[in-house]
Amino acid sequence: MNWKRRSNELLAFKGNKKGSNLPGAGRPTIIPEPQTLLEFMQARRHQERAITCTHMINFLKQHHQAWISTYMARQKPGCGYNNLLSLLQDFCRRHGYTHQLACKAKKVLTELESTRDALSKEFHGKYGSYDDSSVYNVDETGIQFDMPPRYIWSKRGSGAKLSKGEKHSYRMTAVLTIRRDGTKLPILFVIKGQAGAVIESNEFQTYPPEHHYAMQNKAWMDGDVWEQYLWNVLAERIERPSLLVLDNFESHVSETSMATAELLGYTVCALPPNATSHCQPLDVSIMAPF
Repeated sequence: MNWKRRSNELLAFKGNKKGSNLPGAGRPTIIPEPQTLLEFMQARRHQERAITCTHMINFLKQHHQAWISTYMARQKPGCGYNNLLSLLQDFCRRHGYTHQLACKAKKVLTELESTRDALSKEFHGKYGSYDDSSVYNVDETGIQFDMPPRYIWSKRGSGAKLSKGEKHSYRMTAVLTIRRDGTKLPILFVIKGQAGAVIESNEFQTYPPEHHYAMQNKAWMDGDVWEQYLWNVLAERIERPSLLVLDNFESHVSETSMATAELLGYTVCALPPNATSHCQPLDVSIMAPF
């Protein structure tokens, strides 16, 4: 069945959308007390501690050594450990876990949650009088494109080195703003290059006109680009005194930027540092999931 061809028909369907499978249907896992193992995994991740198949095996050895011994004895010689790994990997996927690259956090999860709760109380106390058409949330996200391949074909024995120019992807920054009533503002694309040079002079006019474009040497947000965004995008949309919610990036909260925002009629609400993963609405709802 061609789902893409029938997408409009499927999306317009108004009938009963309840799944035909009952909750919990399907072949039950052979892992003993799976809920206990799942709670162990959730507890470790809540503490921002690593979870690997080794941790899961050690947990099973500690609490279900007899089952481990029986399971390994049933497997073909030399296949027991790999089969156990596959079983645990399937268990992870079935419960919504994915294999991700570990990274270091500047704050622990409990501290981030406390920061978010404190911000929520302060925000509603100070800015609760703003209606949905007067609250704007701004965030930037980097876009990598034309990325070099991770694996290439190369003649055996000749190596797989790449020249410096082919080791890095091209990058741009997209500046997004959404109003609390759901209105989306035009995007500003920050493109790597020299301001006023060939790209800006000859190519900007060929880009989609409904959005805005700026040049910066490293395709980053800086004070000059932020000033352009304030005047070219935010100044054109404000209808009454409004609230601007954004992170505490230097270009956003500099004296010049704060003065410009105030001149345009915006009150700036800067989010706590190192907490955007929990406090920045666009980051939580759009950037991180996608």
